[in-house]
Order: sequence, then structure tokens, then C-alpha cells
Amino acid sequence: LHRYKTLPLAVPGMARIYLDANVFISYAKMEMGWNIRGLFAESERFFYYATKNKHTLVLSSLFFFEVEKITRMKKEDVINEFKKLGIVVESVLDVHDLHATPYIALGVPRVDAAHVACAILHHCDMIVTFNLKDFELVQSIIPIRAPAMLV
Repeated sequence: LHRYKTLPLAVPGMARIYLDANVFISYAKMEMGWNIRGLFAESERFFYYATKNKHTLVLSSLFFFEVEKITRMKKEDVINEFKKLGIVVESVLDVHDLHATPYIALGVPRVDAAHVACAILHHCDMIVTFNLKDFELVQSIIPIRAPAMLV
């Protein structure tokens, strides 16, 4: 398994950030979380941070599938929304199940293991998600951050 150096919470300069679909979905649906946590506001601040720092958001086919399933937004619509926000995005193909196998063996759920494998194979510096708990088992392999941890 590939090991990453420990990164600070915020990443200076241009980083490649693998975006979990829940961050965009919360933005698109203007969601609130438990304890009236403004997930929409956190997403919006994160997207401003990504724009300001010229980070690239890496979006997989699985990301687009999950977004469309919840929001009904097509891939082109999602990409256009990011363009309106001034965010650089890179659309990448998902990985073969064999790439996710080591992470599944660690106990990471299959879908999340696919996200981890995709992020690593596409040389991402971190994964940004609201579901930190889902990725606890790979924190030593690739940094996992919530949007609020970066802004």
C-alpha cells in the first residue's frame, strides 16, 4: 500500500484533491447536517478555498454516478457548475476492483475502497469528504479531510 507523508490540514499551493460526492451533493441540495451543521456553507467555503488556491478537484465516474443518483444532475451540468465557480476539475475513470482489494482487506467498504484506490492511482494529495469515519482505516495511506478542516 502506498504511504503518504503527513500533510498539514491545509495544503499550500496547487494540490490535487479527490472530491467525495457528498461534498458536492450538500452544496447542490443546500443541506444541513446534524446539530444544524451547515454542510452547504462548508461546501461553499471549501469551493472558494479550492478556487483561491488553484487546487484541482479530481472527480471520478463513481462521483458522477453518486451525484446524479441523488441530485439528477448530469456530468456536464456538474462540470459546468464547477466552471461557474472558477474551479479546475479533472474527470478520471474509476479503477478496476483489483486496485481496491487492498483497502477492502483493511475493512474499508467496497465503494469507499474504490474512491481510495482512484485517488491514489490518480496521484491525489488527499480525499475531501464529510464522511471521515468511512475512511478512518486509510488515514495513514492518504490524508482524509472534511471541507471545514481546510478553510
